[in-house]
Parts: sequence; structure tokens; C-alpha cells
Amino acid sequence: MKKIILCLILVVSLLSCVKESTNEINGASSVKLTNLDTDYDPQTNNLNAYAMTDGTLIKEYVDVHAKQSGLYPINIEQKENTVLLLIANGNKVPFNQVEGSTTHTEMLSKSTPVADYMSKQPIMYYTGSSDISSITEPTLIVDMIRSLARLDLEIQAETNIIIDSCVVSNIVDRAHILPSKKLTHSDAKLISTTLKGAQLTATPTTIQEGFIYLYESDSANSKVEFYARINGVKNILEVALPTRINRNEKYVIKVSSHGAVLYGTLVTLPWDENPDLEAHPKPFAP
Repeated sequence: MKKIILCLILVVSLLSCVKESTNEINGASSVKLTNLDTDYDPQTNNLNAYAMTDGTLIKEYVDVHAKQSGLYPINIEQKENTVLLLIANGNKVPFNQVEGSTTHTEMLSKSTPVADYMSKQPIMYYTGSSDISSITEPTLIVDMIRSLARLDLEIQAETNIIIDSCVVSNIVDRAHILPSKKLTHSDAKLISTTLKGAQLTATPTTIQEGFIYLYESDSANSKVEFYARINGVKNILEVALPTRINRNEKYVIKVSSHGAVLYGTLVTLPWDENPDLEAHPKPFAP
């Protein structure tokens, strides 16, 4: 009888050891976000995470606060066919928009709030995803992407250029909360917005980063028109934006001149450059 009891104790001890060892390598206990802007502060920007197994929500981590180390404490259990979706931002709007979703498909259908680009600007936040099926390291590292595209303005001409206003047209008023293969949300509407000259601060020596931020779109025929004066001569410079405006991309409009006429090129960063992209000078029309 004593031998049987000793055997049972030994078996229980062995099972306990196996279980403890499994827990140690069962998954990550924290998440580190990368590819963030330098002014992103994990202490003030919370994180929501959604564990999806075969496209269905199995666990939700809501409003997670980062530790002093900048790591977000999320105990991730190892699951087959499971993807972790992440949304990070101090603004809780993206969190609220997907609240109540139970599937990945349902989450992808959710849109950002409507932006008119005047009183309501597009919201900036970060998203990321990672397959956690075989996570064994204590920290899960996830590359994040921004929710918006950024337009920069560079003045290359040495002549005296004064931009009186700028019209950005055929831009969408909303987008998917999470990145989707279909860029333009089904409920999106095309709108236009006008920027005054005081809002355009680029000079021959200073690039204006982010004179406007846009939601992603596809085949919207978006364009920018600058109403400007060069040495007192009035011009309109029209620059067509790419067919696909992608989140997390920078588009630099470079303005140059020949005599009293303005010309423009568009550069997509950091991937490729498109010189001489659809930039047409027009007669001035106030």
C-alpha cells in the first residue's frame, strides 16, 4: 500500500512539474510596439488587443496601460490559428468603434468617425497584428502602422512664391478602423476641403510636414490645387494624388517654377518616386 501511495505522489509531482514548465513557455507576458512616432508615449497611450482564433474573438484585452519600461502587460496564451489584433492610441474612439464585435470580419466592417477636415479632422492611431500560434518568447514585438497618410509640402523654387490657398478634393470622409484589402470603406463619401495661405508654411528652406492628413482610399481621383502668386503673377497648380492613397505613407508635393509658371512633382516615401506626376499649371481663377 505504501508503494502505491509513493507511486501516486511521484506521478502527481511529475504532472505538476510538466504543467509548470508548459506555463513558462506558453506565451508572451508583454507586448512591445515598434515603428511609432518619436512623440508616442506608452505611458499616456493605452492599448486594446483582440485574440482571434480562426476569425472569431476568443479574448479581449481592454484599455491596457504600459509599464514604466514601455511594455504592455498582456499574458498571451499559445493558441493554434490565432492572430492578435492591436489598436493603440490615447484617443479611445477606435476602441469604441469596434466594441461588441465578435469576428474579424465584423471588425473589418467598422469605420472611423466621419471627418469634414474643417471642424473634425481624421483621427490618428496605430494598428498592428501578429500570429501568436507559436509564441515562446516573454515579449511579443509588433510593428505598428499609422491610420492616416501624410502630405508634405516642399518649395524648391528660389523665386518669391506666395500660396494664397489650397483646395484638396475628392478625399474620403472615413476609413476602415483596421487595415482592409478594400481600401475605401463602403460608406465613405468624397468631400473637399480648403486650406488658407496661413496654414501653408513651407519655404525654400523648410519642408512643411503634414500640411494635411488623409484617410486611405482607392480610385477616388484625389487632387490638390494650389492658388498662388509667383513674383506677383497668379497661378493655379494642380497635382493629382496617387490612385491608391495608403495609410502609413508619406506623399511629398515638390513645387518648382520656370519663369512665372509653377510646376509640381509628387514623391511617395519611403518606397518609390514618381517624377512629373500629373502636375498642370492653369490660368488663375479666384
